[in-house]
Amino acid sequence: MRTVMAEPSFEIIPVMPEDHDRIMAFLRRTFFVDEPLNIALGLLDGQPKCPEDGRPSCKALEAHCREALSHNLSLMAVDAMNGNVVGVTLNAEATPEGSEDLATEAMLCPDPKFKRILNLMAHIDRECKVFQRFGVKRLLEMRILSVDGEWRGKGMATALIRMTLQQAKELGYPLFRVDCTSAFSAKAMERVGLKKIYTLKYEDYLEEDEGDKFENGIIDTIMARMKKRKPVFKPAPPHAGVSAFVMEIEGN
Repeated sequence: MRTVMAEPSFEIIPVMPEDHDRIMAFLRRTFFVDEPLNIALGLLDGQPKCPEDGRPSCKALEAHCREALSHNLSLMAVDAMNGNVVGVTLNAEATPEGSEDLATEAMLCPDPKFKRILNLMAHIDRECKVFQRFGVKRLLEMRILSVDGEWRGKGMATALIRMTLQQAKELGYPLFRVDCTSAFSAKAMERVGLKKIYTLKYEDYLEEDEGDKFENGIIDTIMARMKKRKPVFKPAPPHAGVSAFVMEIEGN
């Protein structure tokens, strides 16, 4: 699978195992620093620098990305002139068992900030019930979509999404799914005709005050908790919520 775009000139090709390190380097300077929830949590604040490129990184997020890469389903857009990576989509096969793995990853995550993001993803998974709802046993999931800042607005995100949908069809997946934490990626999904099946406003996703005890009675404690609960994420506008999108693949 190989697609060359005319203007601007970029090529979309599969990510190979030997590409993993440069994909991670690309993500450290794009997705790691500009994804809305990463920014809202200050995910990279105080994190050690990666020895490969000197950029701050989150080990838990790195591990999450490399697990997705291990499925060998990811795509990258490269500058047709110099071969530099300018866009990436991390794709992976998802199964009902994988939903349990996500919940376990969240529970065991050693980074308290990234743990919050994983908990949100696991929450969406439980709410959507995609496998039961669509009666499928596997699907192709886009976990991360990232485009170099200088290449945004030039059709690259749309091209990466369309190529992933074509990949899903060729590999026999009956369903494609993506959860969008960014308003920009959500708009990209709508442009290619994906169906929105779930939305959660960040202001409605609240945290519990774990320090509360039942010292004043259960009812009083519950009321106190309800008053103290506050949004887990407060990203800057226009990022108001997370949305789940799907597309059923005809013929599969």
